Amino acid sequence: MTTMAVTVQRTVVVVAAAAVIWLGFASLDHDQRCATASYRAYAVFLGASARDLEATVRQLEANCSGADELSASVSALLRAGRDDQALRVAHEATRREPSNYVAWLALAAALQPRDASAAARARDRAHALNPRYAPARPGAPRGGGP
Repeated sequence: MTTMAVTVQRTVVVVAAAAVIWLGFASLDHDQRCATASYRAYAVFLGASARDLEATVRQLEANCSGADELSASVSALLRAGRDDQALRVAHEATRREPSNYVAWLALAAALQPRDASAAARARDRAHALNPRYAPARPGAPRGGGP
């Protein structure tokens, strides 16, 4: 191999390594923003002020790729009396991960105040996805959250 080929090969390896490192840091930042928004949503669920809840939900939607964090925010939204927003977020969670039973439980909780039969169908879907999860079982008591 010529000196020029070796130099090009080393340059490609260095550029590729730099790209991997940059992507790793970008991913960590993205994960941190998701975690921060999740903590804020949980704080509202536990009784903190819902003043910035809409911004928190936007951060969850933008920074969290899965349905779990969105599903958790549904409880906070319901507790804050933001039923329409909770329903929208729950639908988004089931759209992102249609096989996530927690997303279907969140949808059931968001639907319950307005459409009990649709909420029951969402709980049935959750039970079909995870038959061992007791709150999704037919006949289980129906609470206000996922």
